[in-house]
Amino acid sequence: MDFAERIRLYHNFQAIFEAELPSLPLYYPVYNYGVDSVIQGVSLGPLMDTCDRFASVSQWYMTARRSQGTETAAP
Repeated sequence: MDFAERIRLYHNFQAIFEAELPSLPLYYPVYNYGVDSVIQGVSLGPLMDTCDRFASVSQWYMTARRSQGTETAAP
């Protein structure tokens, strides 16, 4: 969970991978998604699969306000 430690470990991994080149990755999928600005609480982290974009869907929300003239009187 230590972000600085994670960065250090990734840099070490990349250096070793570059030196030993155990494989040659030719394809790495990149997922980009647009989210309307009215949707709040969206937090998109690394997406390893397309379904990952919905990992935090329970935290998404929209701010609503009542507009005048749309209310109807009860009979």
